[in-house]
Amino acid sequence: MAKELHSGQLKPTDLDQELLTTTYKELNKGISEGYGARFTKFDAANTKTVQQLKQNIYRFSAAKTYQELQKFNTYLTDKDGKERSFNDFKKLVLDKHPTYNVNYLQAEYQTAKASAQMAAKWQQFQRNKDRYPNLRYKTVGDEHVRDDHKDLDGFVAAIDDKIWDRIYPPNDWRCRCYVVQTDSPASSFTPNTDFMKPDFSINVGKTGSVFNENSHPYYIMPKRDEKAVKVAFESFKLQSNYGKAKYNSKSGGKVFVSDFAEAETLYSNYTVAKTLADKGMTLKIQPKIDATILPKDTKSTYLIGKKTAERVTRFKLDFKDTFTTAEKQGVAIVIIDLIDNKNSITKVVTEVNKALEDKKAYPSITEVIVISKDRKQVERIKRN
Repeated sequence: MAKELHSGQLKPTDLDQELLTTTYKELNKGISEGYGARFTKFDAANTKTVQQLKQNIYRFSAAKTYQELQKFNTYLTDKDGKERSFNDFKKLVLDKHPTYNVNYLQAEYQTAKASAQMAAKWQQFQRNKDRYPNLRYKTVGDEHVRDDHKDLDGFVAAIDDKIWDRIYPPNDWRCRCYVVQTDSPASSFTPNTDFMKPDFSINVGKTGSVFNENSHPYYIMPKRDEKAVKVAFESFKLQSNYGKAKYNSKSGGKVFVSDFAEAETLYSNYTVAKTLADKGMTLKIQPKIDATILPKDTKSTYLIGKKTAERVTRFKLDFKDTFTTAEKQGVAIVIIDLIDNKNSITKVVTEVNKALEDKKAYPSITEVIVISKDRKQVERIKRN
């Protein structure tokens, strides 16, 4: 990396994929350890939160990579403006390297682990809040506890109280505070929260954010660099590895999921993918790309084999609008999901066939798949 910076092959706005990926993998270990066994499970309770955590630390890793490269870039010339030799430049880079990639990274790893642990607990608290509607703030009680955090020890408030948007742990670097669920009455006082740093004034359980993207200094960069950094960031999503299949069907079908798939809809998209995998298909749930940054590279939700596919839950029975939209997006396979629809699969298949009678209409569409409301029936309508 130092060689490429010194030669001009690499600019800070290009980021560096290897450095970004290595940082992300390390922080991903932290959130995996903190979240626990449910980290790899796809279910309605935690899939969205886990995906948000992954995407937050990826964006953080990109921002950190930019800042690190920007710092190293200042070493290219000495105080008199004279270009440094590569050996002198390399020495300065290696001297600064432990600051970012050992010292800072250790604190960031611990924060990622603690935050993920509290994010998992928040989901558990939500499941049990009818029985235990309040939360109690706790410290570990040793001599290393910060004085401001000691003042919060024992404070009780309703789980839905907005105070937890500000003081839900962790509340600083290497903070070890936590909360427990209780049916004890809420405290009669409101604690002072003026000490809270903006970086930590978030509820990771609600937002899925380990690092506050509105206040952390890594995200502060010159306006002139913002667009180029975003382009590099979105491009790296497209190059990211899917890793091992998240689901392997007995029929031979598989489901792969990008760490950057849309968090809000991931669980429902994954459920549909499993249904199709059980029919022998292999699907990839693709990364969500910002169309304002990379408009030509915007991806569909799925890849089935090498064909793009999009899932539809709302439609008119003539399917004109549905297929026209798919055509504009260049989608090859349209998946009609009847999960929120009262029509029978038989009727929908009939109407789809009618809409596709004109062989010249919607030429990009090669197949339509219809899935019944109960997920037990799958009809594939392939065009000649």
